Amino acid sequence: MAGAVRSAEMVWISFDLFEAVKEVLMNDEIRAEIAGKHLITQTATRPVQIAEFAEFVNGAGGFLSEVTTVATPDTIRAKAATAVYAGPALEHWDDILGVISSEIIDHGPLGAASHFEMSFIVNTLTWIYAAFYPLACMASQGMKIDPSLHVMKTSPLYTMPVYAWWGERIRERRYDNADIPIDFALGHMDEAIQYLRESGMPTGVMEEIRIYIAKAVELGWGKRDTTSLFEIMMASKA
Repeated sequence: MAGAVRSAEMVWISFDLFEAVKEVLMNDEIRAEIAGKHLITQTATRPVQIAEFAEFVNGAGGFLSEVTTVATPDTIRAKAATAVYAGPALEHWDDILGVISSEIIDHGPLGAASHFEMSFIVNTLTWIYAAFYPLACMASQGMKIDPSLHVMKTSPLYTMPVYAWWGERIRERRYDNADIPIDFALGHMDEAIQYLRESGMPTGVMEEIRIYIAKAVELGWGKRDTTSLFEIMMASKA
């Protein structure tokens, strides 16, 4: 890794969670290679974590920025993602960000994109619950869910995001070839809960949703798609 950093003027960092950044990059070998270099991280970080990484990078004479990519795999392939950028010197990165995105939002100083990402992880996990739970309630009582799926796909009032990801998976009860694995969802859930705690916000709703994700992991479903939470919810009884 140090050799790759040594040979680059700009370094793009992409991990799921900050613990991987610490393990792979925050060491003396890397520290010796980043003076004068621009680094950008596309990693789910809490603001306190990006501050810790910035202290490491800046202390070694480097420059750190962060980006959150609002996208699905399809929108990235279509170069239609939204890139939410925070940090100095956007001009160093706008051409590269333009390869995957149709829109770049300069969110301000370092840390702003971490706030944005964590808040939208909360958003994503709560709408997943809002979409799946009522369907699971109906299915557990032997009711057909096709009418509800139709409304959630088409109604201006009840449309739920990213139906193309979850709708047909739930209809067919097919959870292989995961787009968002359960293990991934659990790691991001834990980061989001900790972010809420650090922000002085209540965590009760997220902790309730976490119960279903943790149960899926307990059952050995970590590599299944997160849509399999429908099965956990359907089997749950008060």
